[in-house]
Amino acid sequence: MNTMIKLKNIKKSDSFISCDAFIESCQEPVFLRYSFANRDFLPFQYPKGFEYCKSHIGFARRYLQSLGNEEPPKEMTIMWY
Repeated sequence: MNTMIKLKNIKKSDSFISCDAFIESCQEPVFLRYSFANRDFLPFQYPKGFEYCKSHIGFARRYLQSLGNEEPPKEMTIMWY
């Protein structure tokens, strides 16, 4: 079984990276805003019925952290097995 999260509208500023995250088959995006200072996401809410998807957000966090000073792509699909 493979699992995925799609990050869309990825935007980077000096202090944050933000994106709309689509977990698996959910049509409702989660707005994520990653703070470089805190090295974590600002508070956000999972879509109803997708509260169990903590690993999805963990993969998104690791990807956004890995960008460092690089300019991010507009979209990224992260899959794992």
